[in-house]
Amino acid sequence: MITITALSAPHGTQTVKADLTSLKTIRRDARGVRPKEAELDRKKLLQLLDSIKPPKQDALSDEAFESIIDAFCTACPHPIQARWLLLDCLDPLSDGELVDRALTMPKASPAE
Repeated sequence: MITITALSAPHGTQTVKADLTSLKTIRRDARGVRPKEAELDRKKLLQLLDSIKPPKQDALSDEAFESIIDAFCTACPHPIQARWLLLDCLDPLSDGELVDRALTMPKASPAE
C-alpha cells in the first residue's frame, strides 16, 4: 500500500492510498494509463457529478468521494486537468458545461 499526501489550496491536505496489487487491472492506451472501466459517456459523467454534490457529498466517506473523483477524471482525455477543473476551477459552471469542458480537453501527453 502506498500513501500519497498532497496539499491543495482550497481543499487542504488530501491523502490517497493505492494498493500496488491492483495495478494489474490497468491498461495503457493512446490516452495513457487508465483503469479498464474508465470509459464513461457524458451521461455517466453527469451522474458521477450529481453523486458528489451537496447534500449527497456529506453522506460519502472520504474514500468514496475520492473514488468518484478518480473515476470521473480517468474517463477524461486529460485526467490531471479534469481534476483541476472539478476541484479547483473558480469559474461558475453547470454540470453539463463542466463535463463538456473536461471531455474536450486535449489528450494528456504520455510524459504527464
